[in-house]
Amino acid sequence: MLMVSWDYQIRDYRGLHVKPIAEIMSALLDSRCSVWLSCHGRRVNARDVMGLMELKGRKGDILAFQFMGEDEEAASGICQELLSKIRL
Repeated sequence: MLMVSWDYQIRDYRGLHVKPIAEIMSALLDSRCSVWLSCHGRRVNARDVMGLMELKGRKGDILAFQFMGEDEEAASGICQELLSKIRL
């Protein structure tokens, strides 16, 4: 099993807030892989709303995404497409 990982710089002046968190979680509902986000040295499960809120990502911060499991490529693509649409 391999792992897909990439970084994303937050562009929204509001940072990582409730709406994009809900959209990320919704996009991952059907994925079967593990998805982790890291920011400021803290790593949380992308399906944990409170954990994502505690990342406190601000504009300019880097979110590190990690996907591991049977549909990691598909889940990664879904997240990349979502982030380009919502312009987090």
